[in-house]
Amino acid sequence: MERDIITVLQEDGTKKEMEVVLLYKEGNTNYILYKEIDNSDECYAAKYKINNDIYELDTNLTKKEISKLEILLNSTLKENN
Repeated sequence: MERDIITVLQEDGTKKEMEVVLLYKEGNTNYILYKEIDNSDECYAAKYKINNDIYELDTNLTKKEISKLEILLNSTLKENN
């Protein structure tokens, strides 16, 4: 199975390749769940906007958004097992 890979610019200026776990849209807000390649222990979440083919990630999510994304992720993982 082919994996979708994104490159994330870290706060220290380095770049890191990450695997896309899930893309989700609710209303006008786009969300992305992603993880380190070959590491299933931790998943990251962010809102994103596309600006000139560059995805701008915003990791400042509310508790409500995080809760909803956790439920969605768990549901997706159950379906894939």
